[in-house]
Amino acid sequence: MLDISQPTRQSKLSILFYLLKGIKGLIAFVFFAAFSMRSWNSTLGVIAVSAFIIMVTLVGPIVQYWFFKFYVTGDELIIEKGWIFKKRKAIPLERIQSINITQNIGQRLLGIVAVEIDTAGSKAKELEIPALNRHFAIQFKDLLGLKKQHLIIDSNVIETADSIVSNNDMTSTIDSKLILELSFIDLLKVGITQNHLRSGGLAIGVIIGFWYKIKDVVENFFGDIFESVDVDLEQAVKQPEAFGYSILVVILSAVVMFLIASIVVSLLMSINKFYDYKMILKDDHLEVRMGLLNKKEIKIPLSKIQILEFHSNPLRKLLNFKTARIYQAQSQNNIISSVEVPACHPALQSQLQHLIFEESIEQSEKELLTNPWSHARLDMYIASIFGLPLAAMAIFFQYYWAIIIPVCFIIAIGFMGYQYGKNSRVIRDDDFVVFYKGWLFNSVIISPVYKTQAIEKWRSIFIKKRGEAHLKLHTAGGSRQLKYLIEKEINVMQNDINNHVIQSTKNWM
Repeated sequence: MLDISQPTRQSKLSILFYLLKGIKGLIAFVFFAAFSMRSWNSTLGVIAVSAFIIMVTLVGPIVQYWFFKFYVTGDELIIEKGWIFKKRKAIPLERIQSINITQNIGQRLLGIVAVEIDTAGSKAKELEIPALNRHFAIQFKDLLGLKKQHLIIDSNVIETADSIVSNNDMTSTIDSKLILELSFIDLLKVGITQNHLRSGGLAIGVIIGFWYKIKDVVENFFGDIFESVDVDLEQAVKQPEAFGYSILVVILSAVVMFLIASIVVSLLMSINKFYDYKMILKDDHLEVRMGLLNKKEIKIPLSKIQILEFHSNPLRKLLNFKTARIYQAQSQNNIISSVEVPACHPALQSQLQHLIFEESIEQSEKELLTNPWSHARLDMYIASIFGLPLAAMAIFFQYYWAIIIPVCFIIAIGFMGYQYGKNSRVIRDDDFVVFYKGWLFNSVIISPVYKTQAIEKWRSIFIKKRGEAHLKLHTAGGSRQLKYLIEKEINVMQNDINNHVIQSTKNWM
């Protein structure tokens, strides 16, 4: 029988958990110190590091464990923490949107989990209980959920612990339906179709950040090889023909290595994020479980979902699937409020939409098209910021042939901006507002009309003459926008959506 009416502390293993977090911070401190300090002979530095170690390793974890308490009183969950700077957070049970269980590497080593409570109004970290026994956490999660249900049904009834147990037995008999389970092949597909430029950029960023240390290691092990290769880069630029195909081979090799590194990083990140992915429909909510090193168990009430998005790219089009992202009413800076559903084939896309919104997109009543030339113009202006200085440098150093590079760059950016605008639009049918955005990396954003919190129109003086404006739709799950639409058409849709929301009797939360 779980009783949390009295102040309860976390698992005693939380001391070790806080200790690991302190050591993690200490490693980062030592790492930066090792790279930035030339000498460790500084007395002041030694004293500061010693004091820091003592505070982190001995005092901090015990203080955090002892002063962190939580309990339920009346219809509120209370979280108290801190010694010198005390904090007391009261969370009305009826405001709880979702309760999620997460587990990172340190927590897995200690056999504990974290419980994160989302209330669509507070920072997630303030409502986190980071170190609980898993069995206790599951019971605690179910208990809070049941108390919330009872408050909604009858605010005058507070269930006793015995009735809670019986209700727990009842919830265990609720039918569940498996919506999606990823196989290892699915994980590979998701990894291969990731944005490899982003993954490659991450790898390059790491290499640049630690270039001198990497250079030292490479020279220690492969110094003899590099000494045998003596290439005058300045001479190579001035007389590329003198080196034949060598430079071309080096460039191609670098591109191939970049692609290989990008794909490997994408695969590793995808496997780590989506390992053991399973989505289950239980009663009126979705339960999602995923993660290899950092595990997450997320509960999404269907009624709280505000936006459903589908994202694609050329590789995913070839494999005929998209990645869905579900946004529920969100807390400030709470990334768990959005949940990814990878490897969504067309049948699953329709199933998700019908499951969440109980309706399908029908023939559009209103359609707003963007001006592709306005998108192209803006993108070319931005590209010129980088392209024109390069062209000026080419002229200054009399490499006139190099002017073609920034010119082609600006034209290419303008072409992609035009295609983005040409393939972007907003439609409105009886039930939904749908944004279609993008060209190569396109997305479809679906939001029920009655869940609209506000619809905003704005414009600058530069587009006023063209009769254009921008449109932004605000929901409890975030805002979405599209630029360069006809202003008169926005006015009509704006009035139409506002009237629909006013007349709707559906509950947006």
